[in-house]
Amino acid sequence: MGRTIPHVRADRQRGQRTRPFGAPFGLTATARVGDAASTGMIGGGCRFDGPFREGDGMGDVTRPCLVLMAGGAGVGKTGLARMLVRRVPNAVLLDKDRLLGRWVDRVLVAAGTSADRDSRYYWQDVRPEEYATLETIAFDHLELGKLVVVDAPLRPELQDSTWVARVRRACADRGAGFLTVWVTVSTETARRRMTVRAEPRDHWKLANWEEFLRRQPYNPPAAAGLVLTNEDSDSLESALNHVLAALMAATRTPEESGP
Repeated sequence: MGRTIPHVRADRQRGQRTRPFGAPFGLTATARVGDAASTGMIGGGCRFDGPFREGDGMGDVTRPCLVLMAGGAGVGKTGLARMLVRRVPNAVLLDKDRLLGRWVDRVLVAAGTSADRDSRYYWQDVRPEEYATLETIAFDHLELGKLVVVDAPLRPELQDSTWVARVRRACADRGAGFLTVWVTVSTETARRRMTVRAEPRDHWKLANWEEFLRRQPYNPPAAAGLVLTNEDSDSLESALNHVLAALMAATRTPEESGP
């Protein structure tokens, strides 16, 4: 795929192999794997051989890879994304709400709408620019040799095969892997978590719960490569176990993958 990233090329010149992850991780995974993962294929052509086990081959860094940590509100994708970034030395986290949330709030308020993410103005005018900015930053970090974890809902994007194909090609052009993760919970758990966190962006959702679920269902979109259920802290640990295993497959070099 594409050109060789500088830090990978330097390692090869020194006779070193760049392989995923920095420390053993031996949790027993119980997370549910979606249709694409159950066939053994993750991220559009990378083989997934099962849960990450203690003693699996690891190195200091992983090849560049774009990991889309997606899911509805209140599923715990931010917690899982943070756990993943802590495990991979060259990983960077792009949390959409942290990076762009205050800017989006200002734009919405200036336009005379509430600071939620459910208005027509947000979806038609603000959201496209928000996600285009996030995408640009992600590609910049891939070119710097990073494993980029994007924490964002991304449901419309993962339902759009044209969008997914374009992003996958862009990753390949940069010598990077591509992995999509969809985190889900029961709607009861999502509602409880949103109630507890009391974020302004959730006000409309909670006040119009059935309409919100109709617009943004929690079931996996078409391009969800790895589907993980995160009902509690124990399942979050198991979900990380599955993501690490899938990431090893998504960042394998052709030489490591074999014929």
